[in-house]
Amino acid sequence: MNSDPDIRIGALALAEFSDPRRALITDAALNPDEIRRLSQAVEAHSGEALELSLRRMLAYFGNSQDALRFAEAVQSEMTAIRAKDPERHSLSARVMLGHGRMTIRDGRPSGDWTYRLNGMLSRVPAHGIAALEGFVETLPQTDPKPAPTELAPGVYLIQEIASENVETQLASPLQNESGVFTSITLRLHGQPRVLRSSDCPVLIGRDSKCLVQLKSETASRIHGRIEYGQGRFHYVDDSRNGTFVLTGSGEEVKLWHDRIALVGDGALSAGAPLAKQTGEIVRFSCHSSPLSMMGAAPEGDTIRLGR
Repeated sequence: MNSDPDIRIGALALAEFSDPRRALITDAALNPDEIRRLSQAVEAHSGEALELSLRRMLAYFGNSQDALRFAEAVQSEMTAIRAKDPERHSLSARVMLGHGRMTIRDGRPSGDWTYRLNGMLSRVPAHGIAALEGFVETLPQTDPKPAPTELAPGVYLIQEIASENVETQLASPLQNESGVFTSITLRLHGQPRVLRSSDCPVLIGRDSKCLVQLKSETASRIHGRIEYGQGRFHYVDDSRNGTFVLTGSGEEVKLWHDRIALVGDGALSAGAPLAKQTGEIVRFSCHSSPLSMMGAAPEGDTIRLGR
């Protein structure tokens, strides 16, 4: 195999597919025929497929416009599949776009920006297309369009395909309840513990100083932490293996050296998907409430979870 580096300047499109209801039976969000059609869409937009699986794909394009048109084709395909099969109404795709100089070796791109595609993908809402700032800057400024919504520093939501499926929309890490989040309940081995903003940061891992102690072999010493800021609780992954986060709708998102808002009822699995986790799974419940005029909630007693 030729391992000589291939230096290019162009765009990458990273798409991740999720079908929570089907995921209860199989890890495959799409079937081979659907992947074949998406592969054909890559070629139709003058692209090159670098990675193809039933859950995700990565493609290279010579320019940003072709990459964006491909991203739109992906969302159109998802819409067609949902319309054809009502049982797959939860099917969704998140697409991240980037542009710049990269080196491709053995089909794997690398560069000072490419790693951000995977790290930021969990912030993209279901049915959404987002891009790094370098990609947005390369798009032609012809027809006046609304300014992209900033999801994170240097990451922008270009468009979100409307869907009648409320359940999938609620699965998005960016969909937050209105109101104020004052506490979060964590459950380990079935034992609930209520934590408040003043308890944060809450460390999770195998180390004895972690408030939430895990024994799982896939957990790091300090696997992650729960932080509080701007009225929201967030989980931040600091691990070597990543964290699998189950959202309230049943969608599972892999997080690695990134953060996600904890909203509704879900779970945290250190280093392995929930279905394959042989250690502890941390359940969380986080719901907003209106501001109270009766004063702040009492500061709670926090109890170490685990032994």
